[in-house]
Amino acid sequence: MTDTTRFKTHALASANLCKGEIGEAVLKQLHKVGLTPELVRKIAGLANLQLTVDEEKLYAPQLSSILDYVEQLSSVDTLAVEPTFSVRDLKNVMREDVASSEVELSQEEALKGALAVEGGMFKVEVGNKES
Repeated sequence: MTDTTRFKTHALASANLCKGEIGEAVLKQLHKVGLTPELVRKIAGLANLQLTVDEEKLYAPQLSSILDYVEQLSSVDTLAVEPTFSVRDLKNVMREDVASSEVELSQEEALKGALAVEGGMFKVEVGNKES
């Protein structure tokens, strides 16, 4: 994810948080005055992004535009609309998790393609412990 995408995602999340905690009045006020580079810097800080002064100036009108769109969306009456979790009519296609005697492997067959084996088991490298 690029910094720009992360910034816009966090901006939308901040707009939703702002709308939920502070209310419509704040969004309307931001719409009137627009976002300043200082507000962009604060939102970027919440998203752990280091922006240059030029980027703050660049993102201020973009973020204002996003907030305008959020405000426009919030005015739509969606009470009669059923929530949509997927636009495709998907069904659970998972099979039941049962053991099958048709696909039973011996230990030797199961380990045949392993990169490393030790004591009759798969041997794997331990990942980076710093993370």
